[in-house]
Amino acid sequence: MLIKDSVAIVNCAETDFGLCIARECLKSGLKAVSLLHTDIKNGSRSLLILEKEFGKSKTIFINTDLVTEAEIEMAMKKTVDAFGSVDIVIYSPEMFRNKPQVTVGMNLNEATVGVRDLLAIDKYLSKWKNGEEGVIVNISYSTVFNDDCPSTNSNVISLCEYLSSISHYRATGIKILTLNPGYVGTSLCLNIARKVLPSARYQQVMQRLWGNLYQQKIELIAKAIVRILAEFETGDVWLVEENLCCQIENRSTSNSEKLKKFYL
Repeated sequence: MLIKDSVAIVNCAETDFGLCIARECLKSGLKAVSLLHTDIKNGSRSLLILEKEFGKSKTIFINTDLVTEAEIEMAMKKTVDAFGSVDIVIYSPEMFRNKPQVTVGMNLNEATVGVRDLLAIDKYLSKWKNGEEGVIVNISYSTVFNDDCPSTNSNVISLCEYLSSISHYRATGIKILTLNPGYVGTSLCLNIARKVLPSARYQQVMQRLWGNLYQQKIELIAKAIVRILAEFETGDVWLVEENLCCQIENRSTSNSEKLKKFYL
């Protein structure tokens, strides 16, 4: 699916990651984008940055709680009212609270309920997409499946496999993509040990671990999303590590020799 003339929703709009994804999509011809998150101050900052670069007609910010059905439904309707369609949902479970169990609950609830039911594959994307296909991109990256919330990553991938069946695609016209970048050094990720981990010992271990990791450039991840959207098949799982993008073998890929890869 080409993103030109499509309308996208990007959550985590208050982070560097969400802002960078929205910017790269707009640079590549996206018609418009809705930025979603609960942080009004930083979300509004992202909106102003994109308005300055692309004009006020290209972007809106919607202050929404991605956990509740009413708020997500409101965001989808506002996007359609503003731009006429919803074609792409780029969804990144990058929410952290002050306790590990709350973090896990937030992310699992968002990934399962938010994407499948409330982001409305049947009710919204199937009805309001501009062309024959709509796309959901689920991003499950290193920070959200460290030791404090290991089930989030597997939950997202399993959910995407379930939603990406050929029968579901034929019925809805919605393609599902899972993207798994390496360690992402956003401002939120860099503060995660202090905000989430339960003790100084855990924080020290995590800081030593992250100190040895290559910090994935968010600009490359954003470029990868644009490139992969042009050639992926529903059910694909892609890894982005440094400047390499490669398709990972999973249930939807039966021949590993046909797996795609490219360099940014």
